[in-house]
Amino acid sequence: MDAGFGATDGITVTDGGRKDGADDRPVAEDGSDGGDVEADATGSGTCADPNGCFGSNWAQWPMPNTAADVANGAPNPPSLVDNGDDTVTDEVTGLMWQRSATVTQYKRAEARARCERLRVGGYADWRMPSAIELVSIVDFDNFNPSIDAKLFPDTPLDPSTATHTPASYQVTSTTAGDPLAGWLVEFSYGRTSLDTTSLDRSAYLRCVRGPRAAPADTSAGRYDLSTDGIAVDMKTGLTWQRVSSATRRKLADAQSYCATDTGLPGTGWRVPTIKELMTLVDFTKPDNYRIDQTVFTVTTDGVNTYGVFWSATSVAAKPPYAQYDSEIWSVYFDRGANYYIDGAGYAYIRCVR
Repeated sequence: MDAGFGATDGITVTDGGRKDGADDRPVAEDGSDGGDVEADATGSGTCADPNGCFGSNWAQWPMPNTAADVANGAPNPPSLVDNGDDTVTDEVTGLMWQRSATVTQYKRAEARARCERLRVGGYADWRMPSAIELVSIVDFDNFNPSIDAKLFPDTPLDPSTATHTPASYQVTSTTAGDPLAGWLVEFSYGRTSLDTTSLDRSAYLRCVRGPRAAPADTSAGRYDLSTDGIAVDMKTGLTWQRVSSATRRKLADAQSYCATDTGLPGTGWRVPTIKELMTLVDFTKPDNYRIDQTVFTVTTDGVNTYGVFWSATSVAAKPPYAQYDSEIWSVYFDRGANYYIDGAGYAYIRCVR
């Protein structure tokens, strides 16, 4: 599972990503090892190879789905393994995660430097996760925290703010419209959003290592468009409807539409899970709209201009500010964020199989 994990900074890589000189000393709760590794850091938070600093804007692997979504027909059940050395391996994505998150919040540059000097499990090629990488370990079946609490038992959730300002994890993804803003994934209930209220705000951190894209990280060339009407994502293995439904529908009607009325070749079309739908978000684009419009249409009807699309994933519990008893996860493609909407309401649908 570790094949090809090595960073490209000139340090000899052995044992599937373990670098010569990396040690196995235990780390403190915040990811340090008591200061010895701290002395090796440059302190600048910069990387000679920017691609070594953080993960890809796009999913480079199949997206694991939660148990409830798998029970309803989605592929890729979660498979997380505790390696016994403060690391957790995701056998679906191939990513290895730092099991212990920080108890301190960091700004982006500080967080990037923190991961660069991390030596957990004897590896020295840790980096900050991207937004879509963090989405891959969100557990939408659970609430407060929305993560596997047995494998990641220390997820910070401040009791004084968890219901109003959920604890978040810092990510490196930025947007062209506001490079100082940062994407945040909130593990209290699973929301992903762009924070622009305080520019480079501080947030918690969990480092990662593993597969990432080539330096030119775009959606160009990732889709097979050889069959009319569909786009096959060569990385995730998902096949998408290119032209979404022209009108907003109730969820039950969206499910029926995918099953019988798309007119697309093949069978097995369905409403995507929230994790699958998030793989279409282009986190680097400015507002309106964060999706590759050379591949996919974005539908608005003059009433709903937000590009809100259904997922098949129910909200595990009533989250902060929820207005309805039945809430379903959706993606607002005008902003690239996921959010919950009324289960009896209307949204657009882009089918997947």
